[in-house]
Amino acid sequence: MSDPLRALLVGGPTYEPLYDQLDDFTATSGIRLEITVSRDHPDLNERIARDVVTGRKRYDVISTHTSFAPSQAAGLTPLRELENDLAAWAPATLEMARVEGRLLSLPRNLDVKLLHYRADLIDAAPTTWEELRTTAEAHTADGHHGFAFTGRGSGLFGHVYELTAMFGADLFEGSDASTLRVHADTGAAHRALQLLVDLARESCDPRTPEWHDDDVTDAFLAGRAVMTTDGPGAWHRYRSAPAVVSASTRTALLPVGTNGRHAYAGCHGFAIPTNAKNRAGAVKLLRFLTDPASQAFEARLGTLPARVDALASVTAEAASGSVEATRREQLRESVAAALVPPRHERYPELEDLIWRAARRALTGEQSVADSSRSIDAAWSQAAV
Repeated sequence: MSDPLRALLVGGPTYEPLYDQLDDFTATSGIRLEITVSRDHPDLNERIARDVVTGRKRYDVISTHTSFAPSQAAGLTPLRELENDLAAWAPATLEMARVEGRLLSLPRNLDVKLLHYRADLIDAAPTTWEELRTTAEAHTADGHHGFAFTGRGSGLFGHVYELTAMFGADLFEGSDASTLRVHADTGAAHRALQLLVDLARESCDPRTPEWHDDDVTDAFLAGRAVMTTDGPGAWHRYRSAPAVVSASTRTALLPVGTNGRHAYAGCHGFAIPTNAKNRAGAVKLLRFLTDPASQAFEARLGTLPARVDALASVTAEAASGSVEATRREQLRESVAAALVPPRHERYPELEDLIWRAARRALTGEQSVADSSRSIDAAWSQAAV
């Protein structure tokens, strides 16, 4: 009997429902699967760096993300077999999936945030960040907090990145290892970080600095937060929440800053490692995981699929004026404000540096100014 096709896939409630469809792949292809599902995205990245890029373990297919793929490029192969079969994909997702012109992953979905809020507690969604801060403080009371956000990891980095842009500055300059510079010690970055510090102090759960993305969603679903931001892939969790939450949850575009609206964005996808043993089977699995049926399945759970045909079919299913139709239109508008970080082989190191410094400001270990200065100084030293 031939060896099974081995896959390392991202775990967590946002991503795992699709994997229930894999029995259909085995039934139709005759290919046996050996699936390893990571604990979460940080765990996935650690496994890829440790096992895939080094070639220490063999996988035929892995989950990846356009922000991290450049750092994983040494362990990934271009998807040449698929280059002539990409007409259904949104061009922006394919561009994000390329590293130095090579298609290193097949896009799964685009992650771009919306504001989620309790319409039974708030009359209208805040349209500016100052309004959000005021609203959050006014709705913080016994039993719930006005706002919830991620206090570590990629989620915290994303808040700092998009808020800095919304307050008028780019956190980065340059695009490759020799030219990339970080500019965190600016008025816009200070204002972004101070806003997060103020929200954490005035309107958030004291455990915020320990929270990852799923912890934030959990708090909202349990009725302990009035507002949060979240990606489209988690939407099915809001719909299956306790009735008082699911019936009253609404979405809105992110509030604007003095420089408009910017939404931290990236694209999840699937890739084939360089040491894949069954490349033909791997290509078949990538096609299955991103075919119209799989993409529509995930889109009905809430995702923003990479395939435009799947997006169009699911969008058409939503009744005009419904919560779902409104959310789909908001996602379309949010894509226009998408803010994609530099595709850089040292991006994981850069993201880690920024969120850890931001977290020190949240916990009070450093002032906002010292935290910002430490980011620029650390990257200047690392870039030498």
